[in-house]
Amino acid sequence: MKENQGYQTISAPLKITNKVKDSRFIASASPCPDRQEAEAFITEISAKYDDANHNVSAYRIYESREILEYSDDDGEPGGSSGPPVLAKIAGHNLVNTCVVVTRYFGGTKLGIGGLIKAYGNSCDRVLLKADKIKLSLFYSIICRGDYQQLGITLGQLEKVGAEIKGTRHVDKGFSVEAVVRASSFDSLSQEITRITGNRVDLTKKESKFLPN
Repeated sequence: MKENQGYQTISAPLKITNKVKDSRFIASASPCPDRQEAEAFITEISAKYDDANHNVSAYRIYESREILEYSDDDGEPGGSSGPPVLAKIAGHNLVNTCVVVTRYFGGTKLGIGGLIKAYGNSCDRVLLKADKIKLSLFYSIICRGDYQQLGITLGQLEKVGAEIKGTRHVDKGFSVEAVVRASSFDSLSQEITRITGNRVDLTKKESKFLPN
């Protein structure tokens, strides 16, 4: 299955305040390259607004060739807050993005429909304000071969603009870890195979979305 190569994320953390009837909603958004950073952001915002009635959260993270989606109502009626926030993140075609919507209850109940609208609108407003950056799909790869092919391999990786993460000598040969743009992987693999006579093996380790 061909992987989607056209996602985006927000460029920097930001927040907005949205008043709905007597309640105050603070939508905080942040780029998060992985689940650990998203969870850390949720913890940070929840601690910052620990006197609030609710800190509703949601994120979409690209992980292991899949989109990981998460939402939490944080005590609001089930499905009334976290899912609408998540839906807005997805609606903006964003990944590696986390949003926490904090609510200070003002005394007027909004009802399920009102909560869905208030939380969704608060998330939408902060994401509309955010600057977006395009993400491209990259592969973390490992190249292995006999030592005589190391120079050729490094040359081909440099030619496609790969980022070399490390080179090790193993069993009279070498192992090179690199990050390469997904769109360049097939041609890189074919060219290294051709030049080295199939004496270098290229393996995809993982895929991730990164800024261009």
